[in-house]
Amino acid sequence: MRSYILAKINAEQFVKDGKKNVRIAKAKRKNSYVILLEDEKPTKNFDVLETLN
Repeated sequence: MRSYILAKINAEQFVKDGKKNVRIAKAKRKNSYVILLEDEKPTKNFDVLETLN
């Protein structure tokens, strides 16, 4: 849960900096989160959880 909260805080900062379509994705088999910016596509090992604009 802690890594999700950190990813969410970082994603919100990207939105404040003017990025559009910021998404948080979670790895299917691990408790890892990544931030996808604008036109980046998640690989098949990640599921998009949330989109921030």
